Parts: sequence; structure tokens; C-alpha cells
Amino acid sequence: MVLRYGKQLHKVITSAIDGEDSGDLGARVFDLSPEGVNFKVIVEKQGDFPTYVSSKFSFPAEVKGLEESGFDDIYNAATELDSIFKFKSYDELKQMVNEHIFCKDEDSQRSESPVAHAVTSAAPVPSSAPVQAEQPKPATQSDDSDIQDLLAGLDL
Repeated sequence: MVLRYGKQLHKVITSAIDGEDSGDLGARVFDLSPEGVNFKVIVEKQGDFPTYVSSKFSFPAEVKGLEESGFDDIYNAATELDSIFKFKSYDELKQMVNEHIFCKDEDSQRSESPVAHAVTSAAPVPSSAPVQAEQPKPATQSDDSDIQDLLAGLDL
């Protein structure tokens, strides 16, 4: 069964595999034999929202009707997550970073950065010399190494 879960269930599962419960549970979370454990998802209502913090792994028990000869069938019938969750390619990620981080639009091939507009005050400040506005510097192309460094820091 494919189960999409949130932070509360993730914390229970992670604790069972790698946390303080890993000595008792650990790899047995994935074991279909009688030494494996069952996961009980317990939903309680806290105010107007459901909470899953009481969910837990139960003691090892044999699953009724499951024979050892059927273990391979179950493992082989597992769904490939690539068919459910579409992972983005490097080019798609690069386009997203350029669009949302660097504010570049790849489609129109704009290479100029957004220009900040000067804020003018309601009353002009007296000055003895005329002030010239600074000319915006031409935007420079960021190289792929900056994007690769940024993508390497993401938890994917």
C-alpha cells in the first residue's frame, strides 16, 4: 500500500528505524516474517485537526494468511515510486532556480537583472551640487557552477 504521510507519521517511522527505538525495531519495520512488526496508524482528533502522534509499531506477530512463499510476490509487487512521483531533470531544476531565485526568464532570453527603482521622498532635500543618478550595472551571466552548488545543498 502506498501511503503519503506527514511530519507526525514520519517522526514515528524515523524513530523506529534510526532513533531510540531502533534497537528494538530497526530493520524489522520492513520484515514480513513473523519477526517483523506491524504499524498501527492511530488517528485522534485534537481540536479540529487530526493527529497521528499515538501511532506506533506493535510487537512482532505473524500476519495471518501470509506464507513465507508469498514474501517474494509481495516484494516484487511493490510499486516503483518513480511511477508515482515524477522527479525533475537537471534542466528543469535549473530553469526553476533561474526563474525563482535569479529572476531570469529562460523563454524570453532576458539576461538583464531587475532594476531597483529609487524611492523619492515627499520633500526634496536641499543640496549644493546636482546629484546624478547611478547608472545600473549590466547584469552578468551566472555560470552553471553557482546553480550546481545551490542544487547540491538541497535535500532531494
